[in-house]
Amino acid sequence: MALVLKLRPNERLVVNGALIRNASDHGISIHLLNRASLLHERDILLPEHAKTPLSQLYLLIQDILLDTAGEQKHRKAFVHMAAKIYAKNLSAKDNTTCGLIADLIKLVAENDVYRALRLLKPAIGVTAGASRKPAVRKAK
Repeated sequence: MALVLKLRPNERLVVNGALIRNASDHGISIHLLNRASLLHERDILLPEHAKTPLSQLYLLIQDILLDTAGEQKHRKAFVHMAAKIYAKNLSAKDNTTCGLIADLIKLVAENDVYRALRLLKPAIGVTAGASRKPAVRKAK
């Protein structure tokens, strides 16, 4: 069964590292017929906006999803940062954050990075897709 994505006018989407933009004045539907790594513009966090430890963790999970060539490097950095955040919040007796980090570690280990991003998104307030433009990397 195909995954149906709806893009509003001028909305962007990253699919397997490629930035796609709806250039029409109308909303469109895209049917993905096979497995792909994708992220809507509204869910993309730019590095310059990752100022807190949790937002930096979001950025690492995002990189695991989008940068397949560097996935293992991002996974290693994620585990290191997640352990550091967990330890700091454990000593501060912040059970809510510790529970969140434990859930994120489990989801990333199970390769369910989409769900990990969705779980972390409210905690860091990623909501401004329209006001943040995703970085465009030039093809090599």
